[in-house]
Parts: sequence; structure tokens; C-alpha cells
Amino acid sequence: MPSRAAIALDIDGTITTGDPSALGRLVEHAQRAGVAPLYVNTARNQRYCNRPDATSTVWVAPERSFCRPSGGDPVEWKIRNMHRMVKDAGVEDPACAVLIDDRTENIAGVVSHGFSGVLVDPTTGVTHDTVRAVLGRLEHCEGGDRPRR
Repeated sequence: MPSRAAIALDIDGTITTGDPSALGRLVEHAQRAGVAPLYVNTARNQRYCNRPDATSTVWVAPERSFCRPSGGDPVEWKIRNMHRMVKDAGVEDPACAVLIDDRTENIAGVVSHGFSGVLVDPTTGVTHDTVRAVLGRLEHCEGGDRPRR
């Protein structure tokens, strides 16, 4: 079933340093708002996605973990993985797909390809402010208005 929106989380500096209550709130709000279950979009290599650990599986089902192949450019793979997520989730508007990441170049890369992004501080990761920012980016996804990037 198509989703109105999708959210991808980076791992290092995003989930690893994030506030567990904020991450739980993100999962809860996504479920209530008709957003696809959360995804992981990480620069970790494919070995991680073949056997993800509890760092991410607490929040994201293993089959929704997208990595980069060894040696691939991290930004390019973040973009490719956003395309995979949109297709997997059935999201029609790429602007309704949000990457939460601690790297400016990753956010800039996905935004330049029509996706949305929320930059987090790598020392605090996902916070309650992050959740508010993500929900703000997605608030117009059901209607005809394009969301803020």
C-alpha cells in the first residue's frame, strides 16, 4: 500500500547519539500520520545491512536498511537509497521523503535531487526538535502543497 511519506535515518551521529524518547516519538508519529515505517540510509557498507544490529533494529526493521557498497561515494549512495526508499514505500512525491542525517553534504545531496532533509548535530543526534522539523516538512504531503525542504 502506498504511503504518503517516508523517513530515513542515518545511523552514526544520528541514531547513535539520538535521544531514545525522541526516536520513539518519531516512530509513533510516523505510524499515526500514515508515513511508511522508518528506513535506515547509512554510509556503512553492505555488510552492516546484511546483518544490522540493535543500534538500528530497535527503530527500523532490518529489511528497511539501505547501505552503500564498499568504496562507493557516500553522498551518491544516500541519493540512490532515497530513490529505493521512495519506490519501496510507494511515495509519489520525492519531497515527501525525508533524510535525517548529521552530514551537511548528505543533506545537500538529497535535497538537490528533490528529497527533503533535516540536519542534526552529531553530538545530539535525533532530538525532539528534530521530530518537530521532520513533521513540519511532511505536513503538506497529503494535500497539493509541496512540503518545505
